[in-house]
Amino acid sequence: MAVADRRALDEWRTGWPLILTGIMGSTCVGAQVYPLGVVMKPLAAAYGWTRGEISTASTISSFATLALSTLCGMALDRFGPRRVALVGTPMCAIILCLAAFAGPAVWTWFAVWTLYAPFMVMILPIVWGAAIASHFHVSRGLALAIGLSGTGVAAAVYPPLTLWLLETFGLRGVFPGLGAFTALTLGPLVLFAFEPKPPGTPAPDPQDRGPAPAAAWGLTLREAMRTTLLWRVVLVMAVAALTASAINLHLQSLLTDRGVTPEKAVTIVAAIGPTTLLGRGLGGVFLDRVHARWIAAISFLLPAVGCLMLANFHGAYWQGFAAASLIGFAIGIEGDLLPFLLSRYFGLRSFGAIYGLGMAIFGGGYALGPTIAGLLFDTLRSYDPFLLVIAGMLFAAGLVALSYGRYPARPDAAPVAA
Repeated sequence: MAVADRRALDEWRTGWPLILTGIMGSTCVGAQVYPLGVVMKPLAAAYGWTRGEISTASTISSFATLALSTLCGMALDRFGPRRVALVGTPMCAIILCLAAFAGPAVWTWFAVWTLYAPFMVMILPIVWGAAIASHFHVSRGLALAIGLSGTGVAAAVYPPLTLWLLETFGLRGVFPGLGAFTALTLGPLVLFAFEPKPPGTPAPDPQDRGPAPAAAWGLTLREAMRTTLLWRVVLVMAVAALTASAINLHLQSLLTDRGVTPEKAVTIVAAIGPTTLLGRGLGGVFLDRVHARWIAAISFLLPAVGCLMLANFHGAYWQGFAAASLIGFAIGIEGDLLPFLLSRYFGLRSFGAIYGLGMAIFGGGYALGPTIAGLLFDTLRSYDPFLLVIAGMLFAAGLVALSYGRYPARPDAAPVAA
C-alpha cells in the first residue's frame, strides 16, 4: 500500500470523531436560518412584521460573522476548537429558547438575534473546519466535504422539523424545540467526542516518506492579505453566500406566492438538503483529484441557472424542484471550497485567522442576501429582479474562479499566479 494511502486510512481511523461532530455542528448552525422560511408568514400574521424585518434576524447574525469571524479564528489558533465550541454550543441552545419570548414588538426579535450572534460564530464551520483541516491532509477535500455536510442535513431537517413544531406547539414553541435539538445532538459530541489536535500542529505531507515537519507551514494573516488571490477567493464566495442565504430564507414564500401549497413548498425546499449532501460528497471527492478552480466555476454556474428558473417560475412543481436541487447541489460544493482553497494556498500556520477572515467576508454576503431580497420584495412585490441580478453575479464569479493559480509547489512556497 502506498504511503499516502496508509496515511489516509490513519487519518480516517483517528479523525472520525471530528467528522461526526463537524456534521452535527454544521447542522445546528442552520437553526437560525432554515426555520425562518417556515415561520415567516406566521410571524407576519401574528405580529404584523414585514418580511424584511423578519429577514433581519439572519442579517444580524451574518454581520456578527463579518465582525467576529477573524477574532474567532485567532482564538482557534490560540486556544483550539474544543474550547471555543464548549462555549458556543450551550449558549446557542439557551438563546434559541429565548426567541419564544420575542414579539409583538419587533425590537424584541432583533434583540434575541443580537444576543445570539456572537455565540453562533463559535459553532460556525470555521470551528469544525479548522479541526478537520489540522488532522487531515491526504483526504482533506473529502474530510471537509463530509465533516461540513451538516449544511445539507440542516436544509433537509429544519423545514419539516420547524413545520412539525409549529403545528404541534404553536409559534411560541418553535424555537425552544430548536434549542433542545441543539443541546441534545451537538452538546454530547462536543463534550465527549471532539478532541482536535492542538493549534498549529501540522498535518503530514503525503509526498514525505520521512517524519512530519516540526511546525505547520503557511503564510501569516498579514502576508495572505497582501495577495490578490485571497481576495479573489473570498469575494466570489461572498456572492455564493448571498445567493444561498436569500434562497434558503425566501424560497418557501416565493413558492407559495406563486400558487404552490405550503406542504408541497416544504418538499421543494427540503430538496436542497439531499442535493446539498450529494454536492458536498462529490465536491470533496473531486477536490482531491481536480484543481479547485474548475470545481468552483461549476458551483457558480449551477445556482445561476437555478435562479433563472425561479425567476420564470409559475407554479410548476418540477421546475421548482429542479431549481432548488441545482442550488442545493451548488451549496454543497461551495461549502467545501473556502476552507479547502485557503488551506491549500495559504497553509496551516495561521489557518484559523485566515479562515476567520474568509468567513467574515462570507458572512457579509450571507448578511446581505436575505435583507436585500426581502426589501426588494416589499418594494416591488416580486423576487424576480433580485433573482436576475444575482444570476448575473454568479456567472461573473465563475469567470473569476477560473483565474486561480496553481497550488504552492512546496509547503513553504507562496501562492503562484496563473
